[in-house]
Amino acid sequence: MSRRWGHFETYGGGGYWINNGPNWKNYWFVGWQFQYGFSDHWVLGGEIFYNTAEEVGQGSSAGFNIGGVYNVDQHNHFLFSAGKGLRNAAETNRVSTYAAYSFTY
Repeated sequence: MSRRWGHFETYGGGGYWINNGPNWKNYWFVGWQFQYGFSDHWVLGGEIFYNTAEEVGQGSSAGFNIGGVYNVDQHNHFLFSAGKGLRNAAETNRVSTYAAYSFTY
């Protein structure tokens, strides 16, 4: 499901992750994001997410990320985000960061 109002866009989804490793559990996850296109080059936004326990003895987790994309041109893009857990963060997500370069054609 997605909605767009001018430069603002929001969407979300979820699913079921099948996790076959020892001491791991299958789990449900859901997330929702929002973003705003400030220009042809800059898009900034954030997301919230939740999932049930991924591992035996672990609780569910929830958290958020903020980040964005810098579009150099139609083919070259820099992506970045940072966030942290809000529920059971010490066991699941004290802090997370992401940086990437994407080439599209």
